[in-house]
Amino acid sequence: MKNKTIGLMLALNLLLVGLVLALILQKAPGDPQDMNVDETRRVAAAFANRGLYKDAGDMLRKVVDDPGVDAKKKANALFQIGIWHLERALDPEAALAAFVELRERFGDLDIAKEAAKKEVACLDRLGRPLDAKGVLDESARVDSQKPTIPREGAILAKIGDREITSGDLDAEIRRMPPQTQKEMTDKTSRMQILQSLIARELLFDSALAQGLGKDAEVLRSTAESKKGIMVMRLVEMETADKVHVDAVDIKNYYEANKDKLKDKEGKIPPFESVKAQLTQMLGAEKRMALVQKMIQDLGVSRGLEVFEERL
Repeated sequence: MKNKTIGLMLALNLLLVGLVLALILQKAPGDPQDMNVDETRRVAAAFANRGLYKDAGDMLRKVVDDPGVDAKKKANALFQIGIWHLERALDPEAALAAFVELRERFGDLDIAKEAAKKEVACLDRLGRPLDAKGVLDESARVDSQKPTIPREGAILAKIGDREITSGDLDAEIRRMPPQTQKEMTDKTSRMQILQSLIARELLFDSALAQGLGKDAEVLRSTAESKKGIMVMRLVEMETADKVHVDAVDIKNYYEANKDKLKDKEGKIPPFESVKAQLTQMLGAEKRMALVQKMIQDLGVSRGLEVFEERL
């Protein structure tokens, strides 16, 4: 009898210890949990800023999987994971998974409407237009409200209400070969890359506005290269009838640059032997001048702002 009593008391003590531990570990409303979420987001952003997108996503998964975090913060975390994969890591499949999960779990939140648009972008890049159309049809009444998701880094330029940040610039540089990346650390080089990003976005906007997104060649292209093809098609379309190189231009260039045309033996080649090459070169120069003018005009019309001092 005594052994049974001791055993019962031991069991009760163990039960009490378990209850106390459960109370200690339980997250009560009002605990400093938000600070933990903010800290997790900061660490995830630090990973992303260094190109560690998988680690950044894994870190934010802690927010998504924590039962004590409210739905809005979970949804925001999923949206950010999707953006990193879509815009930075160039992994539309991983991005699609995040956006689909967001809409399935938090479809009643406003951010789910924006996630639907990003789903379409992912499916478009994956070359799945029918699936993209299905999402568009499903989200026909999506409004234009945008979630308040912070972008990484300082804002370097604005095209209307669209921002290009130092995080976007760093992501662009990370796609370059390692040796090239080493040469992109000074302000002048970074400014050149920023100008390239701005030019691409301005030309892409113009290509979209002129319906080139539905061009047959564009639709046949791979989703990854669609933006580049649209920009090239726009340049061809806008410059085809405006680039003229006549014989006088070629002859004048030849006479003015004979020293630059010398071969390895120091001899100046005959005009006829370099005429075709000079024609192509002068045409490319004139085309580039037209494109630069187009970019300048688009920048003005789209309200482009560049914050060079933040580089």
